[in-house]
Amino acid sequence: MVRRWLLVVPLLLLAACSSPGPSTTGVVEVTDGTPRIVQSSDAYYEGMALLTPATRVLDAEGDPVDASVLVAGTEVEVWVDERTGCAESSPVQCRVETVRLTS
Repeated sequence: MVRRWLLVVPLLLLAACSSPGPSTTGVVEVTDGTPRIVQSSDAYYEGMALLTPATRVLDAEGDPVDASVLVAGTEVEVWVDERTGCAESSPVQCRVETVRLTS
């Protein structure tokens, strides 16, 4: 039994470390029909557009939903593709992988 736990515990720790939290959190603002993040927990992403062709939009339970749910005032968590980096502009332009609603 002890030997099993010696195998299970490291696997659980590895799984916990392989799913990082969001790149930023904040509130949706819609400008000229484009949902953007404001009140960002990381100022670097302030004003960033939330939708790219590959963006997944999820509800609070993690189920896919239509991007039309990204209305002004909605609280969100945002994951950007850290591998591709962001275009340095103001606001920054990143490949947004996932937007998850929290409210």
